[in-house]
Amino acid sequence: MPTIAAMFGLFRLLQVWTLLSTAAGTDCTTETSVCYEGSDLAITLDVNSVRQGCQEVGNAAACCSLCATYWPQCISWQYIIEGTAENGYNGMSFYCCLKSTFRPSPLSAAYCSSGYFNPQCTLTSACSFDITGTSLTDASTVAVETGSACGDAGYSLETWAGISNPENATSYADPTATFDLGTASGGNVGDYLLCHGSSIDADDFLDQVGTFTMKGPSSGQAFDCTLGVDCILTLAGFSQSASPANYQVVITSGSCGSGLTAASAASFSGSFENPRIVWDNNDDNYYEMKTGTEADTTITYSVCWAANPASLDEYIFLVGTFTMNGPTTGMSHACTLGQTCVITLTGAGFTQTQAVLAAVGANGVCALLVDELVAAFGASFIHPTVAQASPYTDYSFGTALSAHNNLPGDGYRVCWSSSPSSTPPLKTNADYAIDAGLFTLHGPVQSNHECVLTLPCEITLTGSGFSLGSHGLLLLEEGASCGTTTTVADATGSSWTNPANASVDTFSFGTSTQGVASSSYIICWAFQPSNHSDYNVYVGTFQLGGPNVLSGSSCVKGENCIITLTGIGFANTNKILVIDTSSSCGASAVAATFSPMTVETLVQDGTFTEYQFGQPNTGTAQSGYTLCWSASPSSTADFTLTLGQMSVTGPNEQNVACTFGLSCVLQLVGFQLESTNKMIVLSAGECGDNAPTLSSVTGMLNAITVTSQSPYDSYDLGTPLAGQPRTDYKLCWSSAAADGAGASFYRVPTGLLTLNGPVQVSQLCTMSLDCVITLTGVGLQSSNQLLLIDADGSCGDATPLTATFDGLTNPSSPSSGDVAVYNLGIARTTSDGPGSGYKVCWGHNGGVDYWNIELGTFQIDGPDAQGTPVTCTMGLSCSIQVTGVNLAATNQIAVTALSDTCGQATLNLAVFPGATNPATASGSFDTFELGIPTGGVPGDYKVCWGYSPAIHTDYHVPVVTLRMGGPVARDSDCTLSEPCKIDVEGVRLAHTSKLLFISQASSCGDSSPTVISWSGFNNPASTDLLSPPADPGYVYANGDRYDGGIGFAGVPSTAYRVCWGFDPTGGYQDYKVTLGNFVMNGPFQGMSVACILGTSCVVEPTGVGLNDTNQLQVVAGSELCGSASIEAATIQGLTSPILVADGKFTLGAAVVGGSYAECRVPSPAASCIGTHYRLCWSHGIHDGGANYVVELGTFSMSGPFGTYRVDCTMGSICSFTLYGSNLALTNRVMVLEETSTCGDAAPVKASFAGLLNPGLFSQIAVDGSSATVRLGKSHAGRPGSFRLCWGFNPLVDSDYVVDVGMFYFHDVPEGCTPGAFGPTCSVPR
Repeated sequence: MPTIAAMFGLFRLLQVWTLLSTAAGTDCTTETSVCYEGSDLAITLDVNSVRQGCQEVGNAAACCSLCATYWPQCISWQYIIEGTAENGYNGMSFYCCLKSTFRPSPLSAAYCSSGYFNPQCTLTSACSFDITGTSLTDASTVAVETGSACGDAGYSLETWAGISNPENATSYADPTATFDLGTASGGNVGDYLLCHGSSIDADDFLDQVGTFTMKGPSSGQAFDCTLGVDCILTLAGFSQSASPANYQVVITSGSCGSGLTAASAASFSGSFENPRIVWDNNDDNYYEMKTGTEADTTITYSVCWAANPASLDEYIFLVGTFTMNGPTTGMSHACTLGQTCVITLTGAGFTQTQAVLAAVGANGVCALLVDELVAAFGASFIHPTVAQASPYTDYSFGTALSAHNNLPGDGYRVCWSSSPSSTPPLKTNADYAIDAGLFTLHGPVQSNHECVLTLPCEITLTGSGFSLGSHGLLLLEEGASCGTTTTVADATGSSWTNPANASVDTFSFGTSTQGVASSSYIICWAFQPSNHSDYNVYVGTFQLGGPNVLSGSSCVKGENCIITLTGIGFANTNKILVIDTSSSCGASAVAATFSPMTVETLVQDGTFTEYQFGQPNTGTAQSGYTLCWSASPSSTADFTLTLGQMSVTGPNEQNVACTFGLSCVLQLVGFQLESTNKMIVLSAGECGDNAPTLSSVTGMLNAITVTSQSPYDSYDLGTPLAGQPRTDYKLCWSSAAADGAGASFYRVPTGLLTLNGPVQVSQLCTMSLDCVITLTGVGLQSSNQLLLIDADGSCGDATPLTATFDGLTNPSSPSSGDVAVYNLGIARTTSDGPGSGYKVCWGHNGGVDYWNIELGTFQIDGPDAQGTPVTCTMGLSCSIQVTGVNLAATNQIAVTALSDTCGQATLNLAVFPGATNPATASGSFDTFELGIPTGGVPGDYKVCWGYSPAIHTDYHVPVVTLRMGGPVARDSDCTLSEPCKIDVEGVRLAHTSKLLFISQASSCGDSSPTVISWSGFNNPASTDLLSPPADPGYVYANGDRYDGGIGFAGVPSTAYRVCWGFDPTGGYQDYKVTLGNFVMNGPFQGMSVACILGTSCVVEPTGVGLNDTNQLQVVAGSELCGSASIEAATIQGLTSPILVADGKFTLGAAVVGGSYAECRVPSPAASCIGTHYRLCWSHGIHDGGANYVVELGTFSMSGPFGTYRVDCTMGSICSFTLYGSNLALTNRVMVLEETSTCGDAAPVKASFAGLLNPGLFSQIAVDGSSATVRLGKSHAGRPGSFRLCWGFNPLVDSDYVVDVGMFYFHDVPEGCTPGAFGPTCSVPR
């Protein structure tokens, strides 16, 4: 930054001198409207001046600058704004007059401004200033002194920490001396004498050169603010005004200066800003710190100040101390319900006007306080409240009797106000914004509790502070008030205690064995109580539950047994036990036995008063049972309360028997039977079932009312004539079922009924097997007989229509050893064929009863013969339907040769892979699933049947002829580029049939086989001969041809398989029949053939089934091989198309790469070398000639383009670029005399001194499309035209076979001189 002297030279019209960037204030103090009347300096400033020591200048600042140039002779200056005769300065307007003394004879006058040298510094900022004069040296020294004059007897040097005083010139450059005094971190502020001496060692500094001002705040000040109140610091000091002012203060718990960090800068939360910049006004001493809401108010802070700080360690000036009044942070307070609540605050500056209240919520709630968040702890808890005595830290709230919203605990805060606007207990919520700590209210949550007579009584409370000391519960009578002496709850017992004490949360009162059940007892709580009146905290109501005694009950068998109690405090654990007549409630009780009634039952209704025991359907009907009660029993001994007596009415069980044809009358026994009683007979189900099966016995009733004569125990069922003989008919009883009521009302079993006789079921025999009829029933006898009759007759007819079966005995009697078994013989034939057109009749005493019991139908089972053949098709499910009667699961059929006889010793069974033969009956036993035949010989076969065959001779019944359709197996092959037609022989081949070609790694019929894909090939292949019918259905043939199309791309291989499907609409899995193996002939594609100009080009494909008819064509463009618009390659020297020879295609050797002009374009011609070619292949015997449809792969020809021109000049570097395809670093060029030909065995090479010939390729493009050739720098040679030849990797001269173009060698033109890359000519050419 420029010095002040330099600034004077540049800006002579500035109003004041300016300090360096580290100083504050101005160097010149100007007194406006003041004239220094003393003598002028005796020097001539301007020959034109009207007065010695004076000179005309532009303004007061220029006058100040003029004085500086004559220091130290000039000490003060006077600037005359308006000179008149009246003021003695006539003609001296805008004149500057220099003075040799300090402020000589000052006079207040509006026509002058006067001034003197006055450098100013500011505490904490670097103090530096310049003095410009005529007699300064580098030894010049200044001193800042107190006193009336420099060097007087009372003077002293003023001191500031960090300031050097006196100080000699830090630097001197005539006429200016710079004085760097340092930076003041402490000391006094004010105005001082600025004195000058010739050196730092001077005894006295006698010359006053001006005044010196130290600006800033005074030290030793004390400040305080209060939490919740806007905090303003006004710093006393001297000349603090600055423009702009960037003074700042920071309050810290540590030290000012280098030790000050962000962590030690005090945080008072709220809107409090620390550090804080000065309020920039006229005084610049006002710091609005804003409002603090939280602080450690127990410590004294330091106030640090800086003039223009960039970081915290620049706050080096300690102004004084700071105290924040109010409660400190981190306090915790606690009170207990029922106890006087007093809290003590810690902090500073407490007064008797301050107040606190309790609020609901977490830290921060005080700042958001509303009425709903002011805690409500009962009428005896008074807040806000004020402290009553010095030091005003203790606040008494009174007594809290309940928690806010019934939530004791630490969910509260103490909120503090420094100066509440409303006198407590009145409040204005916004006044209490300061958090004075956590407030915990100990005590119980209000809750209701209950116990039950006969059970241990425990009450567990929730709340806060239970572990702080002993506390107790007292149970009082209904209507009592906590905290008063009153009657306790009416409950007694040997272990009962009231009140009960606890050290945690659970209070045990013991067990009450007697008392009055009530829901209105009162629960009271106290902390460390000594008498009943201490229990002043209401907890809730207490209920003592129990039942009232019954006067007796009665239940009816089959009806719901319900006992209803009266009382209070019942629970779902309550139970009643019904005990036997000989026992008592308690440890000796014996439970009564009923079913399904539960004699020990829980209460079951919503009010816990009704006990549903269920229905006593079984058990003894009598009187004298006892009801016992328990609140929550774990054993029979817990049922100690006797409720009363109970009786059960109804019948008791006994078993009876009846016989078909005899009258059936039943006699019951029981207790208090009634005329409304009824009974039903069940054949299935249980008594009381919703829908049991009523007995269905002809002639016997299954629902009856008791005879209307006391004692109401006789029931007449009638005479059973036909039905199910059984020993387990159930007799079910109802007390008073309504007419038409369902069976579910007959819940009481009275015993079992046995009915003697045969089970009436149909009988059957099977042809060729023993016919044995075995009856089931109850009470069968040897006198019984069976008779088989035609279905047109009736059992019991006097002249029955007896049926005739060859080999059967009819009628027949039971076997001698078993009255239930009848051996009729073996049925070989039937006159009416198999079927169920017969009846079985039974007689209890044989013919005496005319066989009048019809047991059911009689059936002869066996198959019918069928005349029409059935058809199956390979690949489809094969099912054979056999008609007959009652065919069985054991039936089987065997498919055998058409010439076989069913039942012969060895059948010639047909073999169809995938099919089952013999086959077992399925479905209704008339269907025989052979499965899916996937091969075999198609044609006609014989089907033989057996009932349960084990060997071939068991298949004795010929039932039908089977015609198996499908193809005759064969292997086949096709060739890429040729039509693929496959002929197949078979039976019933359809127009929908197809062939599928898959890998031999897959199987025909796979759902996801590896299907082979050849472009242009039909896979699947359809018929080539058959057309679909006009109407839905199939066109059949015993042979067909399948069209596979023409494949032109894909993998040739011998590892393929052909699968056949009849009508494969369901996907690959429909091709289940293996026709045979398949070979696809042709070449492997994907070749990449690269040939080189000048070398023989040979293509040798590999593949399957290649032969000497194969042909190859090189084509350009993107059209498909074989398309009419394809463009054949015309590379000179290349033979295409060409016939294979010895498995190879020898295309020849191309030596012309195409014209540079035609070939180095985006779409090169078909005659150009490059990579834009493909190889197209043909098998060669296609109708019409080779079709070249198979794309064998890509083809490229490498080398340079031809018809190219190269020019080089003598004396210059010969470098040029060749263009072509796939150029390589092995390539070389040779320059020949024009008379020679590229490829000659002994060509005449051109000779140029300094040039390589042959020449190397020095650089190849990344894609090989260009190459740089550097032959060197020539200095001699014959100018003229030459031939440029190329070789791919030449070893001898004849390898340079490719003629690239002409090479021209030039002499240096006249008027030009050789240059590195061409001649330099005086006249541009």
